[in-house]
Amino acid sequence: MSLTYKEYKEKQIKETLDFHGVTAWHKLGYKGKGKKILLLEDINSTSGHGKNVLDRIKLGLPEADVDWITPQFGLDNDVIYNFKANNDDIIIEDLETFEKYIDYYDIITVSKGTDYGTQLDEIFKKKICITSAGNTFGGEITDAFQGYGLQVASVRLLSNGNLAGTNYNPEGEGIDFSALTFDLRGTSFSSPVIVIMAALILEKYGYVDSRKMREVLKTLYTQDEKYKVPALPENGIIKILKAPTVEHPEPKPEVVNNMNMYLVRYGHLERILVNVGDVCQADITWSGKLSPATQIGISGNTGISTGTHTHIDVVRVPYDPNFRYKKYTQQDIFNGNPPADKEELHYFADDTLFKAPLVITTHYLSKEYEKQFNRVHPALDVVSQGAKIIYWNRSTRGRVVHTGYDNGYGNNVVIAFFDVSFDSYEK
Repeated sequence: MSLTYKEYKEKQIKETLDFHGVTAWHKLGYKGKGKKILLLEDINSTSGHGKNVLDRIKLGLPEADVDWITPQFGLDNDVIYNFKANNDDIIIEDLETFEKYIDYYDIITVSKGTDYGTQLDEIFKKKICITSAGNTFGGEITDAFQGYGLQVASVRLLSNGNLAGTNYNPEGEGIDFSALTFDLRGTSFSSPVIVIMAALILEKYGYVDSRKMREVLKTLYTQDEKYKVPALPENGIIKILKAPTVEHPEPKPEVVNNMNMYLVRYGHLERILVNVGDVCQADITWSGKLSPATQIGISGNTGISTGTHTHIDVVRVPYDPNFRYKKYTQQDIFNGNPPADKEELHYFADDTLFKAPLVITTHYLSKEYEKQFNRVHPALDVVSQGAKIIYWNRSTRGRVVHTGYDNGYGNNVVIAFFDVSFDSYEK
């Protein structure tokens, strides 16, 4: 029975995702959550090239943030580089601003040959950069990210399951990897496969730099090394990597005098929905795109509690750029960590906590703390009047520094929050 054109394209897309192990990792729960991808291409071009690349990245990373910017170089290749981001009127006109902009992203990718010049190269080298190798058989690879990026060529899958080269440069000098091309032709649509694989590896194993990513992908070759085609293992285990206790590099907060940091604990949860190292964010707009709030957990009644509710307390401590959470207990508060006041506590318990109205049922005022320090330590018990899902509800991001269970607070999550933005988010 012959396939329709639509069915044929869908078959090729499935074949690409299945062959490279992406489908298997989706089933394991890895879909790019928390990963940030930046495509350097105009997705509104009349050719449709950029939109096609973007769409295929999203097929493999449905939970990732995928943005794009359009390079518009200044005359005579001077030091002014204009980037129009995500249909916004954001114009980046200096290297310092550009470097800060792309610091947000985990992977930078381009599927068209472009020489960005030595100044931008130095910025790109700090990131995982992935580009198509070009469509000239036996010719030179494209200029983008030369010498440090991952250059990707294309192959096709034969009916007998073997791989074969196309006329798109799979064996050209300087090729790092090859991949299938979804339902389209050309290396432009093989490089998104490597972007997807790299992002899924980052999602599971945390921070992996460009050099290490190259090494990891080389261990995943499917057949011989002729075409350099990697595929993610179906069991999700990459032998040379270990899942980290902290998933991301530490943030680099703005350094200011008298800066404080807050440890915000949500307790008595029925279920915890985040892991140590996760970055939590509110419903915010970044580069013209709404990023959804992070789900922290489900309101419950574990620990010493009666009835479904969430317990919230906040501790304010001097900012420590090398802060590592080890143990956070009520005893730590008694031992002298300065508490937050009521206003700060209520700041972490507004209506967006559940995205539904909430009722404060108890203002917990520790008598032990009051006796020792001559002031109360405020905490709250709150009950949602609607949804039971707890969301991070602050305009700037926090980082999960502890999850666990204790007798007093049951399932609990502690999030470190800085009172200045460390990632240039704006609500």
